[in-house]
Amino acid sequence: EEVKHREDVRVTFKPFPLTSLCNPGIPSDGGPQRCNAAFASECAGHQGKFFEMSGLIFAHQRYLNIDDLRYHAEQLALDLEKWEQCMVDPATLAGVIKDAESGVKAGVHGTPAIFIKGIHGDDFIAVRGAESIVKLIEAHEAGVTLPAPSPHRH
Repeated sequence: EEVKHREDVRVTFKPFPLTSLCNPGIPSDGGPQRCNAAFASECAGHQGKFFEMSGLIFAHQRYLNIDDLRYHAEQLALDLEKWEQCMVDPATLAGVIKDAESGVKAGVHGTPAIFIKGIHGDDFIAVRGAESIVKLIEAHEAGVTLPAPSPHRH
């Protein structure tokens, strides 16, 4: 909502499951449920319900087995056959891994995380809250020299 009216800003949401099973940047196995939750959101997104599925997943983080996720899909009136096909499609796993790798490159260590790109070329800057994004953009537009992003520690 903070940047919705700005044509020069694009908001992108990417999964960052906290498990090495589908996120090479995470050193431990957090279980397949976390991958399935990322897949569920991505697959719901193919039907225009990414945010709705993500909201249900965050609200019910203890219930991430495949039956729970299918229940969420039913509640969102998704085409279950398409959703289930997407859930097992190797392209879904490849996309989640690619997004997770871009998160590692940006410096994500946990979720949720917000980053802005474009103030310092292709470097990402971690921010806290949407209000910070607006303030950074406004400062940049006003000619304020912003500090360079700090190197990421992994």
